[in-house]
Amino acid sequence: MAGSNVGNLDGSIVRWGFENLVKVVTALIKLFSFFKLFISSRALRRLENARPSTVAVPAAEKPQPRTISADEMSACLQRIENLESVCNHLASKPPEMPEDKEQQLLNSFERIRSIEADLERTKRALHATVAKQNSLAETLEAVQESSRVKRRLFCS
Repeated sequence: MAGSNVGNLDGSIVRWGFENLVKVVTALIKLFSFFKLFISSRALRRLENARPSTVAVPAAEKPQPRTISADEMSACLQRIENLESVCNHLASKPPEMPEDKEQQLLNSFERIRSIEADLERTKRALHATVAKQNSLAETLEAVQESSRVKRRLFCS
């Protein structure tokens, strides 16, 4: 069945694989935490049993084995279920952007391009204005210089 869907490009195989991966990971986390809780309590009991009974250890220094209450176990399982529900929620979201949001994004890009074009036209107009002002300033300086030369010639 999976072999016949290999050429399917609509994303259903990837989505199916991701959903299964999420389920497997959450199941492994549950299993791991369950074993960790019970193995840690068994390991403490083994350490306690492995000590020679001839050495007297004061009660204050003797480590107490950690027992796991039903409340702690249920709290741990509840956190794992919450994590699983968040993973399932994320897996259920579509991998692509909704059409209306994509259209809004494209409209925004178009407005940005339009503003950039307006800014480029404004920049060219400003450069032309500055060039014209520089030309007028040079012409004015030349006229003022020629009038000074005429005054000098007339006054001398």
